[in-house]
Amino acid sequence: MPLTLENPVTLEKWQRILSAVDSATTFHDHAITFKGSQAVRIPDDLQKILDQFGREVQTATFAVRHGLIEGAWLDPFHNYIETVFSKATGDDDDFVMINSISGGRAT
Repeated sequence: MPLTLENPVTLEKWQRILSAVDSATTFHDHAITFKGSQAVRIPDDLQKILDQFGREVQTATFAVRHGLIEGAWLDPFHNYIETVFSKATGDDDDFVMINSISGGRAT
């Protein structure tokens, strides 16, 4: 079923959603995220998506939690949130799921 986007998600709504999941989530621009004093990790799957946007990523806002980029907000129609599912044994990440959220209705 195709989705018609009617109400793009604003940056404030996006930040509220991620902050509600974990208050440790902080939001930074590209320069602070990648050139700041603390190193951040980004899952390969999310990096591949962001690579498709080229220079637009320079103006993105990134959600960072415990040194891991958990999402990227490029514009109201491109809100990528990644969820990392780790193995119960504490091994490396087992699965990364990426969703793009926006307001809309099914048609």
